[in-house]
Amino acid sequence: MPCLLPEHDKLVKHTPFINLVEMPEAVELFKGAKNSSDMLLRLSAITSVLLLKGETLVFFDEVQQCPDIVTAIKFLVNDGSYRYWAESWTLSSS
Repeated sequence: MPCLLPEHDKLVKHTPFINLVEMPEAVELFKGAKNSSDMLLRLSAITSVLLLKGETLVFFDEVQQCPDIVTAIKFLVNDGSYRYWAESWTLSSS
């Protein structure tokens, strides 16, 4: 389902949703990621949603389940191929 990124008024056509509470296997999968290429390979293994450069927003929910993922997402952001959103009940409750 497409979604609109308001800050850029840009339509995103692919949005994989990774909930780290509902998908404990994702926590284990992402723990050992070493760089952005490794992280993207692991991400493609856990989702069936297409990952197309410039057209994808990856949504990570409940990131408190995997603290190392926030650092990994920073590497992905620096890569610049995709957009990312991370949310945590501990982040949003403060």
